Amino acid sequence: MRLIVAFLVAIICTKAVSSRDPNLCDAKRIYQCDDFATCCQYKDGSEGCCPFTAATCCPQFSSCCPSGFECSPDGCLRISPNNPM
Repeated sequence: MRLIVAFLVAIICTKAVSSRDPNLCDAKRIYQCDDFATCCQYKDGSEGCCPFTAATCCPQFSSCCPSGFECSPDGCLRISPNNPM
């Protein structure tokens, strides 16, 4: 299941820079994501929009995870209340 979630997230996410503003992604403040999306920057320096609000960007995997999940090589893992990030 986690691999499916990671695969779908990677397909849905357009390659992406960490936000300075929730919707303006790049240093020139030209590239913009929708209100519900999160700007991310990936390992190769590309920028794009993750389709989740308050997402966790996973630059090392060029993907992202929904809020409450953390990045892992196996996909997005739910953050346990007993084992926070």
